[in-house]
Amino acid sequence: MGVLLSSTFVFGGDPQWVEVRSPNLSVITDAGEKRGRDMALHFEQMRSVFGTLMTKANVNLAVPMQIVAFRNSKELRQMAPIFHGKPTEVAGLFQGGEDRCFIMLDMSTENPWSVVFHEYAHRLMEGNIAVRADPWFEEGFAEFFSSIEVDNKQARVGKIPDQTYQILMQLGMMKVYDLFRVQQNTKTYNESGNHRTTFYAESSLVVHYLYDNKLIPKLGPYFDALQVQRSRWTRRFRRLSG
Repeated sequence: MGVLLSSTFVFGGDPQWVEVRSPNLSVITDAGEKRGRDMALHFEQMRSVFGTLMTKANVNLAVPMQIVAFRNSKELRQMAPIFHGKPTEVAGLFQGGEDRCFIMLDMSTENPWSVVFHEYAHRLMEGNIAVRADPWFEEGFAEFFSSIEVDNKQARVGKIPDQTYQILMQLGMMKVYDLFRVQQNTKTYNESGNHRTTFYAESSLVVHYLYDNKLIPKLGPYFDALQVQRSRWTRRFRRLSG
């Protein structure tokens, strides 16, 4: 896959930051020009794979995307969301916006490319799915695409990493009821540990099941109906508490 890349040193100091531009995005990083070029190339490959797999998906999104790739977790932690007064431990962050969206990454992780694909999947999902989905699907969807393996000739999608099986064998599985109840303001979603690790692993298996059984098209009506029901519960609770 040939991708036209250009590099610019954006400001000096120690460390030196460099901007790498590709046809569809910009990467700013202090991890070195080579890592920045690799990052841009992997994002472009992911975009191409996503468009091929999901023929109705729109990969030409109107809102520009800016990737900020930090050389270590300390720098990323300064941007992480706060939960109960502490930064959430994350390897990547996606932040959408009306005029620009951002993906922030920790390049010191063991496998940064899985983080790259995970966060970019969030971006592509936001641009293509109109309904408001629950965290189990958002993170499961991102984990599904994070396992993509790409090279110059082909892309391999849908492989369940061995680590997923190992996690669930060692830690056990959540009840599906509890999995679907996890929200973005809950302890399981925000605090690092076994519960969050299990949540991500099990969510990815659920999304694999949905893809394997061609159930993805039914998710729109499901989440629409769920939002209607939750609105009714909220109104009923307010009447009772008022």
